[in-house]
Amino acid sequence: MAGTVIYGDRQPHALDAGAREDGGRLWISVADLEPATGWTLKPEGMCREEACVPLPADGAWLDGEGRLDLTAFARADARSSLHDEEHGIWAFGPSLAVAADGVEAPDFTLPDIDGQMHSLSDYRGQKVFLYTWGSYCGCSFDPPVWEVIYREMREKNLEMISVALDTAGKAAVEERIRPDGLDQRPDSLRRLRGWSEQQWEAKAAPSHPCLIDESHELAIKYGMSNVPMAVWIDEAGRIVRPSEPAGVTDHFRSMDPESFELPHDDAAALEANRARYVDALRNWVDNGDESEYALTPEQVRDRAHRPVESEIVAGLHIRIASHLFRQGDAPAAKRHAEAAVELCPDKWNYRRQSMALEPETVGALNVSPGFWSAMEALGSGSFYDEISLPGMVPHKR
Repeated sequence: MAGTVIYGDRQPHALDAGAREDGGRLWISVADLEPATGWTLKPEGMCREEACVPLPADGAWLDGEGRLDLTAFARADARSSLHDEEHGIWAFGPSLAVAADGVEAPDFTLPDIDGQMHSLSDYRGQKVFLYTWGSYCGCSFDPPVWEVIYREMREKNLEMISVALDTAGKAAVEERIRPDGLDQRPDSLRRLRGWSEQQWEAKAAPSHPCLIDESHELAIKYGMSNVPMAVWIDEAGRIVRPSEPAGVTDHFRSMDPESFELPHDDAAALEANRARYVDALRNWVDNGDESEYALTPEQVRDRAHRPVESEIVAGLHIRIASHLFRQGDAPAAKRHAEAAVELCPDKWNYRRQSMALEPETVGALNVSPGFWSAMEALGSGSFYDEISLPGMVPHKR
């Protein structure tokens, strides 16, 4: 059978013709095992680096032709799975066999706009401000202003990493990462994003790493449910502030959907909150663990979010959507993105992504009727979680 395996955060792997599907079980050749999963079959069992998992004594994981039951192994490794029968795709989630401690920042490897790969671990020894955005969000206009903050702090051993959660990839985000006409962006956009006039005037094309996460990998690894979100990571690779809105609050919800204009009080609150957040970041960059805004490991663990089964499966739908979109099947990609939304309706990064996968919407700000209807349906509920910093102006619902 022809088929594709997407295993954890590895790239999709096309199976050889010897693979077979049998009653919801996927049997693959030993030759496919390592390139698909990173594991190899040895006399002592299934092995990867120093870890080995013994095979069952009854031989249940192997068939008479030497193929291995990948679904059985994945279950033993505490991995959820999802099968798209129509397209012959099998996706397997991250292993939950070893629980993350909630403090060590999960590593990732993602491409920049030129295809160069960057890993978080490349920046060990520096403080890292990691923030996310999407082309479908007004936050896609933030990177040139974060660049202003980066240039102010980069000589203090800070690295800033931007990650676009965007299934459409380079086509969707290139204009935001390498923008033209920065000086033509209207002041109404500045007010909506909460930047000061001085920061807005100084905005520049980003020189800090701007990466692309087509599968929304960081949403699972860091417990993110929206964009823009941010994580602060110290020189040893430990999280000192887990995922939280990157200085933005719900005051933007009073904007006029046609003009994007905001009432004065809400615009002032957005600017005050953004300034408060950036000031806290400055304090941490200057003072490290002694900063009042650097959380203790216990506080980080208390705030950490461990994904549940529905979130893992929703993430697999997005993984499959990303693969199908790259293969040119946008309608099927959209169906998988919508399935992710059904499983996790509170994950706005999935919801907004699902509205931006038609060819005519790729790279465009999502201000469709569907978005406004979803926002209105929130009622008094929150779009962004509150940022736990003293001095933030609360949003009155």
